Amino acid sequence: MQNHENKFIKTLLEIYNLEIINEFMKFLQGELAVLFALKHNQDNHASKIGKHLNITKSRMSSIIKSLIRKNLISVDVDQNDKRLNNLILTSKGFDLINASELRTQLILKEFFTHMTKDEIDTLTSLLGKVTSFMKGVEQNGND
Repeated sequence: MQNHENKFIKTLLEIYNLEIINEFMKFLQGELAVLFALKHNQDNHASKIGKHLNITKSRMSSIIKSLIRKNLISVDVDQNDKRLNNLILTSKGFDLINASELRTQLILKEFFTHMTKDEIDTLTSLLGKVTSFMKGVEQNGND
């Protein structure tokens, strides 16, 4: 079993070190992750987005300032709770996130052209199993 674990870890490291992975990682952290969350989530409060993305309050504040400076988002005070700020994508923000999503879709499309339907189904199934297992580990760790 140790050999399989070593191969698995080696493969994960190879994937992690690929430049193309940086395109995908941008959706998981930093400014692009916040824009992605604003586009796809119901919640537009900075604190809730930060919590969802596991971004500290100080880092979230820095990201928001940068996004405002770049005119990618605007901020409005929440009408129901004046202590909260609603983050709103600007048209420039929508354009940026849409272009990033399109680039990612093209990369995935190219990736899948090199795989058979059965390989895609197997990969999807295995990733689903990994996700389910990891969710279980998270839940057990948070108990």
